[in-house]
Amino acid sequence: MHPLEQRIEKLAAASAEELRSDAARATFFDFRAALSKGEVRAASKEKGTWRTNEWVKRGILLGFRMGVLQGFGDGSALSFVDKDTFPPRRLAVKDGVRMVPGGSSIREGAYVAAGVICMPPMYINVGAYVDEGTLVDSNDGFVIADMDLKLRGPGEFFGTKQSGLPQLRIASVIRDREILEIARREAVDFVTTPPSLEELRGAVAYIQDHWQRRYGLSQVG
Repeated sequence: MHPLEQRIEKLAAASAEELRSDAARATFFDFRAALSKGEVRAASKEKGTWRTNEWVKRGILLGFRMGVLQGFGDGSALSFVDKDTFPPRRLAVKDGVRMVPGGSSIREGAYVAAGVICMPPMYINVGAYVDEGTLVDSNDGFVIADMDLKLRGPGEFFGTKQSGLPQLRIASVIRDREILEIARREAVDFVTTPPSLEELRGAVAYIQDHWQRRYGLSQVG
């Protein structure tokens, strides 16, 4: 157990008034510093599977509960307003991170290793762990999620498992992505424009004849 875990769990159960104390903020800032240094992580690998560290997630959410709105910048078009607990991170040459100009930002509480290259437009949020040699070139969540799926595989909709093989017997969400998209569109069409009873019986008979033995389908009703 990390030394900060008990302190964060205690804060998570604290009242709003208690969270405004100097001691509570000091605990959070220690936690945020540990995130920025990569000493604690939002997820860790256990027996080949990535799982969420729930206490770290609670600690990050605490920062939003405890924070107050603050203006950042000089009042120009690039100024913004955000919680004071998660200011933008200021990089120095000693960090070894190459930040190419053009509209990028890193939040405090994100670990970015030496050797990382940040190409605009990109954004690294609190809780992220960007290891050495990484090129970050997008803040598009769909692009990032797609790459994460290819690298780590799908996880769970419920629970803490963030990667691993899905419980699908017929298709792979990575290999058969295009086919699954076609199947999804066909399913939508089936609901919006139902087939006739004769067509439906023909489809059921085809499935029973061709797929029963291969996929072990069972007859219901």
